[in-house]
Amino acid sequence: MGKSISPGWYKDPAAPETQRYWDGEQWLGDPLPADATPPATPPQPPPPPPPVPETPQVHPGWTAAEVPQPGTPGPGQQVPPELLRPGAVLRALPKPTMPAGFVSASLERRLGARLIDIAIVGVLSIVANAWLGYKYVAALMPYVREAMVDPQTEVPNDPQLTTLLYAMIAISLVLWFAYEVIGTARNGQTFGKRLVGIKVIRLDGAPADFGSSFRRWAVMAIPNLFFPCCAPVQLIDVLWCTWDKPLAQCIHDKSARTIVVSARPTDLPPPADRPANDGRTSHE
Repeated sequence: MGKSISPGWYKDPAAPETQRYWDGEQWLGDPLPADATPPATPPQPPPPPPPVPETPQVHPGWTAAEVPQPGTPGPGQQVPPELLRPGAVLRALPKPTMPAGFVSASLERRLGARLIDIAIVGVLSIVANAWLGYKYVAALMPYVREAMVDPQTEVPNDPQLTTLLYAMIAISLVLWFAYEVIGTARNGQTFGKRLVGIKVIRLDGAPADFGSSFRRWAVMAIPNLFFPCCAPVQLIDVLWCTWDKPLAQCIHDKSARTIVVSARPTDLPPPADRPANDGRTSHE
């Protein structure tokens, strides 16, 4: 039917037993029986369809929960000034949480494990550096005797003393690396951690691997190369866990994205709260 036909009620070509109203461009309203008396007023045109909400584009690496909604600043974008008006509520970033099935290790047990590990590495370093230590003391004693006679005597910058000192530090770091990194990467535990019943895991609940164990150790070890000037840095690192909430992480834990948890079955939550076994086994 062409547009030249004037508006009115006509038989529907698709269903001749019915009649519908033609507004000059399209059929309107519901069909009526062909022999029925049509109403005096034409049917109302249908309401326009609701607008389709714009679907945000999902970028590679984003999950559905991370996709910004329309009008929401994306990663790296600044918040528009209108969102900072008085009374505006900004959603805070989610805080890290303890992986299901684990309990944070107590600070007392962590301190006990660290003292045990320091004692073990210290004894190993003394044994390994015995000969170099003897050479260092022998080279230092002449300056000590001079200082006892004349307290104003200054110890010169002796290259031999410097070489022996850094050689002993290097040997101690190698022993500490073998003890700490390899043990943590193997099952999350050094000997000290095993004795007190704690272990290191990643933030996602997976066992600590070599990469995270190395990063964790490196943050603790590097300041030793600049001892004693970096001693305050080491102190802040180990004390950080005393006020860090809720995971009680030291700085070396944050750098490696690890946490220290209890390894004792009596400390774990009920079985209903534990995650299902994903097939990985961990040697305790």
